[in-house]
Amino acid sequence: VPVGVDENVVRAECLKKLDEARAAGQLPAGAIYRLTGESEDQAEASRFLMQAFVIALLLIAMILVAQFNSVLQTFIVMTSVIMSFIGINLSLVIHAQKFGVIMTGIGVVSLAGVVVNNAIVLIDFINIQVAEGKSPEEACVIAGKTRMRPVLLTAVTTLVGLLPMVVGISFDFFTFSCIIGGDSVVWWRPMATAV
Repeated sequence: VPVGVDENVVRAECLKKLDEARAAGQLPAGAIYRLTGESEDQAEASRFLMQAFVIALLLIAMILVAQFNSVLQTFIVMTSVIMSFIGINLSLVIHAQKFGVIMTGIGVVSLAGVVVNNAIVLIDFINIQVAEGKSPEEACVIAGKTRMRPVLLTAVTTLVGLLPMVVGISFDFFTFSCIIGGDSVVWWRPMATAV
């Protein structure tokens, strides 16, 4: 069926107008619509990534409970994942980017792994200090002083590695040329910005 499509309208705008028309009762009586194509694919990808994220968090939590033998310490580590969402949203706002379902979602799952790793390093070192007879407060201060440098070095290394993707610089190894704002930037930037 041929349809007069305005190619200057973004899909999200069309969906918003359709939802507004449905809420206002402007659709004909008995009219049924179903989203297909890009909308259907994006909804499916969104569901999959949400399931993957929840499963990843549950697996991480189970492993942490087994490792630390403490629900409280697991909760502390998992809180760092929740706090990382503030950084993700702030980064997306600063770079004026929308939450891309696929690549930003992959970035969120990747960042969860990095953040959990950093928190495990700190909690484990605190546990070692407490086992050596130090008070929990003193162990936290020592862990912060001792393990902060490796954690920051890991974060800086990740930042420097992803910075070309965030700012839109790519290198073509076939022609040995530097490309600013190429096709790959559109694909990789949301993931790099999230991480």
